[in-house]
Amino acid sequence: MAMKLYGQAEYYYSLSCEMTRKLEAKGLITADQRRRIDELDRESIYEMYPSIDDMENDSIETKNTDDTAVDENKNIAL
Repeated sequence: MAMKLYGQAEYYYSLSCEMTRKLEAKGLITADQRRRIDELDRESIYEMYPSIDDMENDSIETKNTDDTAVDENKNIAL
């Protein structure tokens, strides 16, 4: 099983936001452009990297699959 490094999405997104704020402060992009870039970056980064929310969801899924026995013929939890 591969180890997931949860929190990477939050880290990379914060770096991205910091860069776009600096670009806006230098006048290289507008505030509207910064907001749009941040929005697009958030979507793509959170799709590519594991987040803290993923860790919580993975632990819930793992608990459910470990605690529930399923009868293969009836697909009912025993």
